Amino acid sequence: MNSNTKSLLLYALMCAGFVLSACGKTNTGNSNIIPSAQANTTSAHASQGSAVRTYTMIGVLSDMQPISFMDHKSRNYIGHDIDLAKEACKRAEMECRFKPVFLSDIEKELVKDKTVDAIWSNIVITNERKKVFAFSEPYIKGKQVIMVRADSPIKTKADLGGTKVIVEKDSVGEQMVRALSGSQAPAEIITTTGTVEASQHLFAGNADAVVYDNLTLEYYAANTPGKLRVIDDPLREDDIGVAVRPDDTLLLGKINKALATMQADGTSRKIHENWYSKK
Repeated sequence: MNSNTKSLLLYALMCAGFVLSACGKTNTGNSNIIPSAQANTTSAHASQGSAVRTYTMIGVLSDMQPISFMDHKSRNYIGHDIDLAKEACKRAEMECRFKPVFLSDIEKELVKDKTVDAIWSNIVITNERKKVFAFSEPYIKGKQVIMVRADSPIKTKADLGGTKVIVEKDSVGEQMVRALSGSQAPAEIITTTGTVEASQHLFAGNADAVVYDNLTLEYYAANTPGKLRVIDDPLREDDIGVAVRPDDTLLLGKINKALATMQADGTSRKIHENWYSKK
């Protein structure tokens, strides 16, 4: 892991654990402040059914280290999925730009308002979401896991009974936690809009556990030795893909083709290792 990545994560964790009210929120309403992530070509994709655009707008969750998050120095988005998207856009000869979205708003942004043409930010493929979106072929596997403070007595998901659990609003993790019943049912479920806010609650002692994707939580725990740990008892395993509008077969085809070549030549693996390698 490079020093720039470590410093960015340290900033996020400082926001989470030590200066809870002082760190500013990312601007989520104005995509114009986000520099274009242009491919090395002038060809662009005008998404079917979207507002008139000469480029492809990709929606990303803005505080998911190491998936997609803001570099506060350059004001650019960086991360595992950002690198995958940039490479895919380059291979598909598309100009792509990034816009921050909340997970709870992805249907509104992508399908209803069409402010974005795709959501590329660790989106779990579920049967419910397939009714609303078309998905690319899965590009990675993810698990819904539990993160707790290092000194927590919680050892398995069965220990969540009677505790306070944090989940991201409208996430698969929220669905899984709300489905727990009987002795496993939490006493309280706290919903947040992202992992930074969730970690704030956990560090501050306002909750006992966070349930979220392993790719993000394992990254947090690995970079806070002795402070956080992820429990080896996942609630479930999921496929993760890129979401587009169901009628946008052109864009979906380009994304799938790019992902297939990236997996075949080892580019996807290299990007994964760059963001998830040991410290």
